Amino acid sequence: MKIFKFFNLVLLSFILLLSSNLNSYKSGITNSTSTATISEYVAFALSNYFTVGINFGSVSPASVGNNATNNSLFTVTLSNDTSANAKLCTNSSDLISGGNTITVGNLSYYPSLNQTVLNGTSFLNGTNYTTTITSAITGLHANDVVYWNFWLNIPEGQSAGSYNGNVYFEGVSSGAC
Repeated sequence: MKIFKFFNLVLLSFILLLSSNLNSYKSGITNSTSTATISEYVAFALSNYFTVGINFGSVSPASVGNNATNNSLFTVTLSNDTSANAKLCTNSSDLISGGNTITVGNLSYYPSLNQTVLNGTSFLNGTNYTTTITSAITGLHANDVVYWNFWLNIPEGQSAGSYNGNVYFEGVSSGAC
């Protein structure tokens, strides 16, 4: 019986000691503030018409306002997880065929959120491309669809050839393009 009482006393002492140690650890716990920064996110997709290029077919020298094939079917769609107001920026290179050039200013564009309005838009309302990335349309949101028209002017005396260049698009949430 003495061994049992002694064992109970040791067990009770151990429990009290453990309890006091737990309390000392408990008193060392503090609160911590958690922070997170959510970055602005802009994503977009080009329609399939862009995969075959912005084509103008056969055009003649000294012609202005040549419509791209499939004009207004060129679309840029903002992703549904775009998290900020966005703008689309664009620029282009010169069009080159061998040693001949159609300068970038002969290519123009007009973007719109309204395809019907775009279908009635004249090349005179378009903006001439430059090699500098430039804001084309602002105030865009997730799921917006931007319709694009493209026109090409061919200078008088332009040499015959198959001309190629690049058009670049960039989506940004704020600041410069």
